[in-house]
Amino acid sequence: MAKISNNFILGGVNKDADERLIPNGSVRDISNAITNVSESDDSGTLENVLGNTLEAECNLVLDENITNPVVIGSKHNDNKNLIYYFVKGDNYDAILEYNVETNSLVQVLQDNKNNILNFDGRITHINVINKSSGSGDAERDSDLLAFCGDDNPPRIINVERCKGYAVGGFLEDDINVIKPAPKEAPNLTPLFLSDGGNTLEDEFLCFGYRYKYKDGYYSAISSASEYMFTPSAFSINFDTFENEGMSNIHNACDIEYDTGNDVVTDIQLLYKKSNSPNWFIIEDISKEDDELSNNSLETFRFKNNKNYRVLPESQYFRSFDNVPLKSVTQEYAGTGWCTPTLKSRET
Repeated sequence: MAKISNNFILGGVNKDADERLIPNGSVRDISNAITNVSESDDSGTLENVLGNTLEAECNLVLDENITNPVVIGSKHNDNKNLIYYFVKGDNYDAILEYNVETNSLVQVLQDNKNNILNFDGRITHINVINKSSGSGDAERDSDLLAFCGDDNPPRIINVERCKGYAVGGFLEDDINVIKPAPKEAPNLTPLFLSDGGNTLEDEFLCFGYRYKYKDGYYSAISSASEYMFTPSAFSINFDTFENEGMSNIHNACDIEYDTGNDVVTDIQLLYKKSNSPNWFIIEDISKEDDELSNNSLETFRFKNNKNYRVLPESQYFRSFDNVPLKSVTQEYAGTGWCTPTLKSRET
């Protein structure tokens, strides 16, 4: 067999162009390769290295007794000298954490076969996001592990929290990158209260809300409600020719919202004026502090009687999250202690 030798002079991986249009000197895809660069003239070679394949044996002994385990992906956590293994078996799929210093192996996440993890092909890209809030809370200070590939959507997990889950004891929302917004707009009940003035007299307001998830992720904003405005009786002022009855007879309203599933920690109620793109934050409602049940309808009374914070401009037109159904690679940017933004490439 003739030896294939190509000059990789452009030093770039071009995944966007059709393979027939890749210029000489660059490549479209690289897998299981390493570069050897000369210190004298910055030239080097690209060589194949051994790596995990679908048939690679996973020589790990587990209490959970995964039969015929196969490693389909792995990632080294350089900061903590840990290795994460993604393992599929005949009866279970699992993510495992190996401590190089103590030579110990612990389960991070384990699921029944063909359930949520549904490992089948190969995990093609993994990011370890090291974070520390300084809170002393192990779960809040835990690293995040983001991965994609296989036939599943891009996913991200809180390592310490997942260690506490039973086998299959989690939801897709616990691990998916995309965090669903509320399905419907809030329901409004206009009111007139006799214990105060009318701060809504000249206001055309609509309402929405969004969810806050574990690890601090926020969903997109729900659909907006109809504008809450009911005029009084028609009355023309013949001096100004204005309809003085064009004022809101309601000075409050009850906002009914859905609390979401057990992955939702907070509900953020919002309103918007008809002549402005700004969304204003009415209230941040903690399900834990207010002892709210999951997937229940709750009511908040709005009187427009205080100053409200403005939602960041980047959230105004975030009507949905553009997360691919499947992805072969990803990267993250703009991370706070718990809010990474993953950028994925669709298959």
